[in-house]
Amino acid sequence: MVQENNKIAPLAVLQARMGSSRLPGKTMYEINGRPMIDYVLESLLTIFKKEQLIIVTSVSSNNDPIRDYAFKNNISVYSGHEENVASRYFDVLNERNEISHMFRFCADTPLYDMSVVKKGLEVIGSSDVEVVTSIPNKGFPMGCNVEIITREVFMKGYSQFSKPEHFEHVMGYFYENKEEFNVQFVSCDAKDYSYEKVKFSVDTEEDLSMIISVLKKMNYNPLNYSFSDKFELLKK
Repeated sequence: MVQENNKIAPLAVLQARMGSSRLPGKTMYEINGRPMIDYVLESLLTIFKKEQLIIVTSVSSNNDPIRDYAFKNNISVYSGHEENVASRYFDVLNERNEISHMFRFCADTPLYDMSVVKKGLEVIGSSDVEVVTSIPNKGFPMGCNVEIITREVFMKGYSQFSKPEHFEHVMGYFYENKEEFNVQFVSCDAKDYSYEKVKFSVDTEEDLSMIISVLKKMNYNPLNYSFSDKFELLKK
């Protein structure tokens, strides 16, 4: 578990929606009797306590199944602006000034491996880094990235957002202006790693079929498999 101390008071923010244009309803798509988001939450709970977690979605009634899921599982949920995704994070952090670091996750990544987060925690615990990420450097496969940012930097940076993609993709402004922040990139050390080789997230029917196939090989218990195991299975 992430222990709150003088340096780290974490909040894991799980972004979820039902309105995907390519695969509507994917967040709650049932895989072996469990919604996809449940696999992600199960992984997050190996490191974060429930009180360190919140699901963010939009006010659209389409997302009622997500709110129902959160309620049934005693997980905090926040419903915000439909288009301005970043404002949901801002609103949550604005109400939680005890938080030091925000960890960003997406609900369409049922194979997400928490070893990635542990790498980020090692960086935070040993330095004054403001942003830890694997995205600009493509350090981990799509759908298994790490994004950590201090609350202070996000709140100040949000006021500088100016492009539609800043509000849609949440962290883009900080990557565009990385020279202004203390940013640390992290990368995986899997054998023969290439960003283009595998994908951990679900965006299309093809992605979904691949993920279901891999989960079946794992007997639907991905927690028993390492990042390298998942990487190798997805390569096949």
